[in-house]
Amino acid sequence: MNRTRSRSDSPWRGWLPRPQLLVLLTACLGSTVNAQSPVPAGQTHMDESLRNSIDKVIVVGGLDPADSEVSGTYEEMTPGLYGGINRGAAIGRPSMEIGPVNVNFPIPILTLPGAIVGGISGKAKREMQEFRDALTEELASQANQPLNNSRLALGVFRNLDPLPGLEAGLFAESTPVPEDADAILFVNIDSIGIEVDGDDAILTTTASLSVNRRDDNSRLYERVVSYQDRAALTAWTDNDNALFRDYANFALHFLGREIAAESFERVALPVDLTPRQSDTLKLERHSEWRGTSKSKSPMLRWNVAPRGEAETGLAGQLPDTAQLAYDVEIYDERRIVYSVSGVQGSEHRPGIALEPCRTYFWSVRPSYRLPGGTRYGHWMRAASAGSRTSAADIVGRDAARAPAYVQDFARLAIDCRAR
Repeated sequence: MNRTRSRSDSPWRGWLPRPQLLVLLTACLGSTVNAQSPVPAGQTHMDESLRNSIDKVIVVGGLDPADSEVSGTYEEMTPGLYGGINRGAAIGRPSMEIGPVNVNFPIPILTLPGAIVGGISGKAKREMQEFRDALTEELASQANQPLNNSRLALGVFRNLDPLPGLEAGLFAESTPVPEDADAILFVNIDSIGIEVDGDDAILTTTASLSVNRRDDNSRLYERVVSYQDRAALTAWTDNDNALFRDYANFALHFLGREIAAESFERVALPVDLTPRQSDTLKLERHSEWRGTSKSKSPMLRWNVAPRGEAETGLAGQLPDTAQLAYDVEIYDERRIVYSVSGVQGSEHRPGIALEPCRTYFWSVRPSYRLPGGTRYGHWMRAASAGSRTSAADIVGRDAARAPAYVQDFARLAIDCRAR
C-alpha cells in the first residue's frame, strides 16, 4: 500500500522536539573511528548477516560509552524519555514526550572565532564579523539550535521504525536499555566545522554511528558521515539566518537517513536509475536531469537499467528488476513537499498539485523485500548515475541556489501557465 506524506508532516517540521543541548563547534571535521568489523569491498552498509541477528534495536543520541553497563525493561519507568519510546508509542506526538526532558548531553560549545579557518582580507573583514556574530548568536541559543543529538536520534528512529522485521526504540542517553534489546545504535554529531574560502563560508556537519551488542557492548558496525554546503558569507545570515536554518534542516534530514540506511536499510541494488520523459514532462535536449511541465501534476517516469554483479551483501539473492518497488519524493528549495512509498512500476503521478512558476527537485529509490525485511537502494542522483556506489557524504556547491541534499536530484520546473 502506498503511504503519502504532505508538506505539513515534513521530516523536519512539526515533530522536532525543543532542543536540550548546545552543540560542539570545532574546526576539526569529526572524530574518526577504527572499525572493528571490516566492510566488504564495494559495500559500505552493515552486513546482512549482522542485520538478521538483530530484531530489537534501541537508538540513543550520544557517544558510545565504552565499558558501560546497560539494563532495564520496557515495563519499568526509567529516567530519560519516560522509559523511552518503543515501536508505535507516542509516535504522533514525540515532541510532547521529549520536550520537557533534560537530555543533558555533555557537549561543550566553542565560540565561532576559534572555529573559523581561512584568511580574512580586505572587504571580507566586515562581512566576516557580521557572519561570525550572527551565527554565534544562532548556534549558542538553545531556543533555536536545530543541530543536536536528540533531533538526530529522533530522525534515525523515524526512518527505522517503519521497517518490517525490526523493532526500534528511542531512548535518552540516561535511560537503561531493556534486557530484551539485541543492539544499541549510538548516533552522535561529532562536529560542525566552518571554513572561510574567499567570500564564501563552507559549513560541514559530521556525525558518527556505532551499532553495539546489548549483552556485551561489543561493536558490530560503525560509520562516519558528513553533510557540507557553501554560500557567500552574507547569504548565510540574510533574513535572520534563514539559509543557515535550511542548511541545518537538510543536514539533519540527510544524516538521519544515511545513518538508518547504512546500518539497517540499504543494499547495493544492481540498477541505475535516470529520469525519463513523459507526455507531461519534457526533458531538456542536453540534460535528462532537467525537465519542464505545463501540468501541476506531471507524470514522473524513470529508467531502470540493470548492471553487472555488485557487492550487495545479498548472498546470491539479487532481485529481478520486476520485483522492485519505489519510493518517490519531491522537494522545493526548502523542504520536502511530497512523499509516497511502495510504488509499483517505473512511473508515478504526484497526488498533489505543484505550484506554477516554481522549480522542484524529485528523486526515487528502489526497495526490495528480503526475508529479514525491506531493503532500499540509493536515491537517484545525477552524480552517482552509472556508478556502483555513491558517497556517504553530500558536498554542496551553492546553498543559495539549491540545498546540497537535492542539488543532484532531477529538476522539475512547473510552467507559469500550468494547469
